[in-house]
Amino acid sequence: MNCANSTLLGGGGVDGCIHRSAGSLLKEECRSLGGCSTGKAKITCGYRLPSKYVIHTVGPRVLDSVPTPEERKQLDGCYSECLHIVEDKELRSVAFPCISTGIYGFPNEPAARIALETTRNWLEKYHSKVDRIIFCLFLPIDVELYDTLMPVYFPRAPKGKGAGGVSDRQGASSQGSSPWRLASGRVTPKQPGGVFGPSSILSLLSPLSLKLPFFAAAAVASVQAVEQR
Repeated sequence: MNCANSTLLGGGGVDGCIHRSAGSLLKEECRSLGGCSTGKAKITCGYRLPSKYVIHTVGPRVLDSVPTPEERKQLDGCYSECLHIVEDKELRSVAFPCISTGIYGFPNEPAARIALETTRNWLEKYHSKVDRIIFCLFLPIDVELYDTLMPVYFPRAPKGKGAGGVSDRQGASSQGSSPWRLASGRVTPKQPGGVFGPSSILSLLSPLSLKLPFFAAAAVASVQAVEQR
């Protein structure tokens, strides 16, 4: 998933890196889409990236470090729209960076809570539609926040219980025991020129994924599986 600007034609940070890695055909397809509004998302092919597709979303800009209700709604929309595309296109995995928390100024903690709350709400309806959701984190503050918050939004199901739904925050389940487990790892994305440094990721994994060798999928917002655990 790419944190894009409204033109979808590339920019700085992860956005620029994705465009450089994917090649010029990505920009050509993005140009045909006519841009994207804040809180919305559009999908393109991945071209030279290891991923088949790139979902582009435009996060809100927060000017005074305190997001307004509208900006919170827009950030929720970014995750919701991306997950809707995952369902609509029958994709089985997706990786999210932290949307809007860089130069767009959205505070890290409320951004993390919105990301996890929105993902949880989607999984309560569509947990059978996806095998893996990855949150790819770069800054230590985000690693600490997700380490703290993920068990709150996605508590581990009791041992010995079968899969069925998504556990509630007291460990009970909305549809039986949660099929989701937490996994974390450290990876070093391998990109031409060594553009990216170490990255920490947290994954929500389905039972199907847990039966297979676990590949930590690392980002440039959703692109390279680099390390087997």
